[in-house]
Amino acid sequence: MNKVYGIDLGTTYSCISHVDEHGKPAVINNSDNELTTPSVVYFESDDNIVVGKEAKEVAEIYPNQVASTIKRVMGDPEWKFTFNEKEYNSQEISSFILEKVVKDAIENIGEDIKNVVITVPAYFGVNQKEATKQAGELAGLNVIAVIPEPTAAAISYGIESHDDEVVMVYDLGGGTFDISVIEVKDKGINVISTDGDHQLGGRNWDERLASYFTQEFEEQTGVSSDDLQNDMETWQELLNKAENAKKSLTSKENTKIRIAHEGDKATIELSRDKFNELTNDLIERTISSTDAVLEQVKL
Repeated sequence: MNKVYGIDLGTTYSCISHVDEHGKPAVINNSDNELTTPSVVYFESDDNIVVGKEAKEVAEIYPNQVASTIKRVMGDPEWKFTFNEKEYNSQEISSFILEKVVKDAIENIGEDIKNVVITVPAYFGVNQKEATKQAGELAGLNVIAVIPEPTAAAISYGIESHDDEVVMVYDLGGGTFDISVIEVKDKGINVISTDGDHQLGGRNWDERLASYFTQEFEEQTGVSSDDLQNDMETWQELLNKAENAKKSLTSKENTKIRIAHEGDKATIELSRDKFNELTNDLIERTISSTDAVLEQVKL
């Protein structure tokens, strides 16, 4: 069999990896020289479908032309996205994302890509897994397997480990949260227990921060926070700034966000402590799921 590539078809970001010349798994950069590609599809016209960063940047501006967070509806026969009277199901939308990820990888490494393994959330059932496989096939790929994301993480961990052990995989993605307890034994993987929140992910953190920015903007300028949230271009910009601020606080204690709206301007300082305060309840939701899994393991 030819070389097999691994694809993480994520709710908010997707990526593709391979085993490099050193025998190590490595993510392949996309055309923007980034490791991940936004899982967003923008129907600019019937003849031009844009996937990735450019699509994400207009998601709030043209909501009727942009499909995102498709993973949450994968395999749902009732879900359809309509553009210019043409309907697309979740498999078709996902296939556009896969095509983009694979095309960029081919251009980067100069190798043909055909055989792939695609990861899915632990909660995915038979229909959702089959829909994911169909998406890969629509993208012209040979889908060797569809495996749970926690299992993939455990396999990667188990390859490096020489001991039999039980591990917990805490997977807080862009749009979903999964928590799994997995046994790694004799290089085999056995999922003991799993739980999660299918409507919780990094996007929730971004929205929480963006809402906070509108409130601070109102305090500084007198402009209603509703005005900013109802202006789709401004709201999209705030979501982008929220994501960047979140990343910045990984290494910094404080960051500043500059916002302009219809002639009014404001500079908002966001500390890591304030970030934690604003989003503490979101973290608590992941802790509740984690406690539930650990309780199941005790039984």
